[in-house]
Amino acid sequence: MSKDKSIDTVLGVFEPRHRELLSLALGADDSIREIRIRKEKPIVLVSARSTYFLHASGQLSCAPQAAVVTSSAQVESIFARLCHYSVYSYQQSLNACFLTLQNGSRVGVAAEAVLQKGEVAALKGITALNFRIVRPVQTAAREVLEKMREAGLPSTVIVGAPCSGKTTLLRDMCRLLSSGYAGEYRTCCLIDERGELAAVHNGVAAFDVGINTDVLSYFPKAVGILNALRTLSPDWIIADEIGSVEECRSIVQGLNSGVKFLVSLHAATLAQARQKEQFCLLAESGDFGAVVCLGSGERLGKVTDFLHL
Repeated sequence: MSKDKSIDTVLGVFEPRHRELLSLALGADDSIREIRIRKEKPIVLVSARSTYFLHASGQLSCAPQAAVVTSSAQVESIFARLCHYSVYSYQQSLNACFLTLQNGSRVGVAAEAVLQKGEVAALKGITALNFRIVRPVQTAAREVLEKMREAGLPSTVIVGAPCSGKTTLLRDMCRLLSSGYAGEYRTCCLIDERGELAAVHNGVAAFDVGINTDVLSYFPKAVGILNALRTLSPDWIIADEIGSVEECRSIVQGLNSGVKFLVSLHAATLAQARQKEQFCLLAESGDFGAVVCLGSGERLGKVTDFLHL
């Protein structure tokens, strides 16, 4: 998907005046990665370098004075367009506080939870929306795969802070593994729980994830992994943001079946990762052979460490 089309998809849910101003702002700083709108608050744009406020001229400022404010009605209108005026159709992802656009951009949703038997059954009172902008990024996918190949292409964990490029790296590595890397077309299965890795729409992926890749969209990762094992005969399973022990157990079951895994985990450093039960379970399986650490800020998407487990 082209950069312009990707941004147009995001801006398309805004009213014309905001769309025009945001287009100017995004053109002024191509490192902007988030647009945050809140009821009766200034529009905030977050880049790799700074946090900005959007002014009526379309200029970016580090001060909130005279910044463009989104009204409650405007936020409600944008939310309705995001859901195509059918909140019920998006209830599952909304209960996890996100929506995914057709271009793979994720929209975080802040709201009040409606609980039933201790579980989130619905949301009400939307207060804020956080748009993550999909930007073309030069990844270290080939560099990482070369290091993995030297180690025998083991199952690998990618560790990084939020917005460090984990998703983009996973997607690019999947593409290469699936499309003849080192002379072999490996069967890959992408578990795209939030619809942002492949961004499948009407059965077609918006991103290039490889010519020998199958995508399971919106399945909970633990369920998707087991379904892939039972029905799709993958060589590799790729999943983003491993967050539960249940997911780790599904991965271990797959490892015992001879499948290799490429997964990511939220942690700013390897030391932080080692404190997480999920990382420990994967490391203790004995089948994960490597961990890749990504930087953030000015080292966004850069490999800061490659270690053997």
